[in-house]
Amino acid sequence: MQARMRAGLIGLTAAILLALGATVCTTFNGLEAQPEGEAGVVGGSGGASNDAGAPGYLSAAEAATACSTIFRCPELARSIIYSTAIPVDEFNYSTCMNWLAGPIPPNRVGFQLQADALRCVARATTCAEAGACLWIEYIDPSDPRCADAGVPEGGDGTCADDGGTVLYCASSYAVHCGTAYFAPGSTCLHGTGNNTGCAQEQNCTVATTCVGSVLTYCGLDNLKYGLNCAYAGYACGFDTSGIPCIPPDPGPQCQIAGATSCAGDVLQVCDGLYESVFDCAAMGAACSETGGSTRCATPNEGCSSSDSNINVCAGTSISLCYGGKRSTFDCAAIGLSCVPGAQGKSSHCG
Repeated sequence: MQARMRAGLIGLTAAILLALGATVCTTFNGLEAQPEGEAGVVGGSGGASNDAGAPGYLSAAEAATACSTIFRCPELARSIIYSTAIPVDEFNYSTCMNWLAGPIPPNRVGFQLQADALRCVARATTCAEAGACLWIEYIDPSDPRCADAGVPEGGDGTCADDGGTVLYCASSYAVHCGTAYFAPGSTCLHGTGNNTGCAQEQNCTVATTCVGSVLTYCGLDNLKYGLNCAYAGYACGFDTSGIPCIPPDPGPQCQIAGATSCAGDVLQVCDGLYESVFDCAAMGAACSETGGSTRCATPNEGCSSSDSNINVCAGTSISLCYGGKRSTFDCAAIGLSCVPGAQGKSSHCG
């Protein structure tokens, strides 16, 4: 049930409201910005700072490895977008690199949570390992986890991985309870009404509260849920229809996951339900929809990911443009070769 609470699961809104209850809580305890150094705030282990004075999520080598995995795994880009509201590109390698290693606004909510998830993807050696780094993992309908005996084709979720995963096979996705989106101690639990979700307890009796970005509440399925809303760049709370984890200043709901747009110098990314934001102006950049991608355009940009001399192989190396600067990356440094573009995908390390 828990996976039906966020991004892109528009067709399951009725199920969301069932889990949350018909009433909408309008008062929260502790609804404030996260103090510096806690989850949800820029910190520590992202990529090196750049000319915009802001870090990227990953180092160049980590980003190249993660982008190579994204190019290789058919459902991974979608899983990252729905989980973190980071619009990674599975077709243009430089655009993918820009999002993972290029500058990210220093006030991006949930920066460290997102960086940790992406670093996990970079370390993964299989598509399944990469998907397990994210709270929502989209899976192929023929995924063997759903073909095993005892896993229904329909229903409201089945526990797997010793309670670490909820499989929603009829909708072809999995939810991973051990990711930082869920409060510590969350595991696959069965609630009332034939519902299953990543929750902390059955027979919930707690009041709805916010502590920093962490939302705790009881669902109508009688399970106690704890969500770190900063995981996808959101504030703690419910919207007017009872959906948890909302933008600090929610506008109209959006529908196309991964769609990007500029609202002044704020870059908006649709996670399939709401717009998650990147404040380009906070790092002295401007939101731009030119050059083949929507991005925080840094001062004195010298290239774009759509240039004809970008994403071109030369031996094992590939020409890149990220952070507004041209560079060359040797795929051999991460144990890969430069693969020429094909089937709509640019050249990439693979």
